[in-house]
Amino acid sequence: MKSDARRNLTAALAVLALMGSACAAGGAGSSAALNVWPAGTTVNYVSTSAQSQAMDIPGMGEQISNLSSNTEFAVEAVGERQFKVSVTDASYSSDTPDPTGMMPDVDTLVGLEAMFTLNERGEVLEASGIAGNPWVEYQGGAEAYTEELRSFFQYLPEEPMRPGVTWTRDYGFTANQQGVELLFEFVDTYNCVEEIIFEGTRALKIESEQEISLGGGGDMMGTPVDFALSGTGDGTIIIDAVTGMLLSSESKGSMNGGISAQGMDIPMTMTMTSAIKVK
Repeated sequence: MKSDARRNLTAALAVLALMGSACAAGGAGSSAALNVWPAGTTVNYVSTSAQSQAMDIPGMGEQISNLSSNTEFAVEAVGERQFKVSVTDASYSSDTPDPTGMMPDVDTLVGLEAMFTLNERGEVLEASGIAGNPWVEYQGGAEAYTEELRSFFQYLPEEPMRPGVTWTRDYGFTANQQGVELLFEFVDTYNCVEEIIFEGTRALKIESEQEISLGGGGDMMGTPVDFALSGTGDGTIIIDAVTGMLLSSESKGSMNGGISAQGMDIPMTMTMTSAIKVK
């Protein structure tokens, strides 16, 4: 394989490294009363994630990329099921240099202010203020980052929320970078397992399981590539039993599959972990 093709396959690894954060995201009286915070309430969160990707490229051996990110948010209730999500701090590290030379500084994410309007089940009716941010666009685009930010709010069952209730969310989004378009598809199954006292607050504990698939491709830096991966994940979400306010979220997942490029099928694996905590 020519050296430029090898470099482009390394770039393909970087694409999934950047886009992988969304894979580990998990989405909780009556359910209609949830996702309704007291007007003017602001909660500060810290979101952390870590990913590891590995693929075996002929002539280069196993290529492993590890990255981590730490982002701080302020989530403010500005109306009934209307929220402003502001990025107040952000850091990112990777042990693999950016092969494209086009990655913006993660500091460009700081100051982003996104507005969300939800329906009674926690589905996003409207989201604004996300598109056009340099970091968001490089990471995969507004659709992917909107889903990441949606993790602060709960997708709710049709029946009243209580221990023993289970429900499912089937969804997907497209991420784009460097000429590659990837379709992420998810099936999330939630189970409200018990009511607990979490740090002095009456809360509901929700366990989740996730099925993940990823496919797509494009022309990356002159090399046609196709991606096909699938996997599973699981997590735990804790919400305020009265308002549905997120108190804690932890998830992990893994994917297996490969990349097809220049007549070769290259095995690939990914693992992801993420957590959201009140600051």
